[in-house]
Amino acid sequence: MTYSSKQAVEVIVGRLKASNITDVVISPGSRNAPFIQSFTRKQAFNCYSVVDERCAGFFALGMALEKKKPVVLLCTSGSAVLNYYPAIAEAFYQKIPLIVLSADRPEYCIDQGQGQTIRQNGVLDLHIQAHFKIDGDTKDIHQLKKIEQTLAQAFLQFEAGQIQPIHINVHLEEPLYDVVNQFEFNFTEGINSTELKEMNWNPYLDIWNSSKKKLIVVGQQEVDENLTEVLNTLSKRQDVLILTETTSNLDIDLGIGCIDAFLEGISSIKEAFKPDLLIQFGGAIISKKIKALLKSYEIEQVWSFQPDGIHPDIYFSITDKLDYYALSFLELAKCTKEVDSDYQREYTQAFNLVKAKRTAFLAQSSYADIHMYNRILDRLNPNTIIHSSNSSVIRYLQLFSNTGLQFYCNRGTSGIDGSTSTAIGFASQTTSPVCLITGDISFFYDTNGLWNKYIPKHFKIIVMNNSGGDIFRIIPGAKDSEAREDYFSTAHNLRAEGIASTFGLDYYFCDNQKDFEIELDAFNRNENPSILEIIIPKEVGPKSLKDFFNFIHN
Repeated sequence: MTYSSKQAVEVIVGRLKASNITDVVISPGSRNAPFIQSFTRKQAFNCYSVVDERCAGFFALGMALEKKKPVVLLCTSGSAVLNYYPAIAEAFYQKIPLIVLSADRPEYCIDQGQGQTIRQNGVLDLHIQAHFKIDGDTKDIHQLKKIEQTLAQAFLQFEAGQIQPIHINVHLEEPLYDVVNQFEFNFTEGINSTELKEMNWNPYLDIWNSSKKKLIVVGQQEVDENLTEVLNTLSKRQDVLILTETTSNLDIDLGIGCIDAFLEGISSIKEAFKPDLLIQFGGAIISKKIKALLKSYEIEQVWSFQPDGIHPDIYFSITDKLDYYALSFLELAKCTKEVDSDYQREYTQAFNLVKAKRTAFLAQSSYADIHMYNRILDRLNPNTIIHSSNSSVIRYLQLFSNTGLQFYCNRGTSGIDGSTSTAIGFASQTTSPVCLITGDISFFYDTNGLWNKYIPKHFKIIVMNNSGGDIFRIIPGAKDSEAREDYFSTAHNLRAEGIASTFGLDYYFCDNQKDFEIELDAFNRNENPSILEIIIPKEVGPKSLKDFFNFIHN
């Protein structure tokens, strides 16, 4: 086997291998040639080539999301690393482990008019866990050992629950393509991950036992069977109420999903909804309604569970920041005695009424967004993993309870960029069918996400095309602005057919109810990567959504 002549490069690559970090998304370049040659010559690494660095960043994010382990991003010098920033910010807030490995010119070249050179050191610092500046040309054994041990400790943090991205910037002199036949280095072994400190839960159990109205609100998270089992047990207690979103990936027997619809249905009894104890965990909460309502209360006890020690104060009311998994406490709590209360009964009954009204509303056949989402979710393969773009799409999906499907959405920063790339990166690592449901603006924004050779047969896209950003036709203020169509919604007449043809995806199209049913069936039966584009007049969705909330309002 041959090795890069840059010993520091081989040390970094070898350390990644020793830490069992073996997936690398590479964007082309010359300054990063030593790394490309090193990674691609070793069977231990799975290498992926994605030209557009912005798409590569989200592709890697999707991979890491599915594999639940770090993925490396490798790029050349200059503006390349800047294109990773949207995905890095998303990974930072969604707590997904990415390792940015950027090649750089020698430090004496910075700001000296050299091509493809910017101030790369620290350029991602606001949204990463750690940044390392490395001399890629050093041959000093003590320096090499220091580099290796430092990175070993950094990679170890991923196992210890500190899973924000890290950035390794490596300064490299020419020549860049030289190789040698021998490289020897002793990599550090026997480093153990840090265990969570033990916690005395008795004071918290005392508060739990004295609270008649316990509210558990779960944000975005992965599927967790153990947590689902515990929450299902707790959901049967009258003193516990559990709120989830589609992105919580929890199917709770007596839990309350589709929070916005639920809150619209309990408008007359919202004050009694105020809990004695609020427990929050997971990632982002999508529902603006629940955030506004819980902020309006003065809740005596608000506990946040985040094992990485980062506690977003969603409702500006946290009383206790607990650096533990919520399951650690809830497994104990489920064994306590139920407190006399009718909290759960009152609100699950209200939720059942909301669901009945939703069913009645959807039975009124109409070619409108909310009806289309209902049909899509009803007809997809039950094993389908759904990825969603942001803005109106994820909010429509929130109107339906979790039915055993898995839902993912880039809610770390809630941007429209990268939804397609993330979904494809995820799909490339699983044999389960994956369907991206996306709005038209998000789809066209990330067209380059289709520019790679890793789209599997089981990947499909549904484009809800309202000829612009539909969210701005719904939210107060923007929907009444004279600038709405040109500068908020950015109205257009684009279609996805040409894009499907360019990237070799089968294409389906509908613009009426009859064709929708026919095309959806054909789309579902197709065993190739495909796009279903649903054209809905821009004025239809906002009106239908308003009618829906009026219908269930109490």
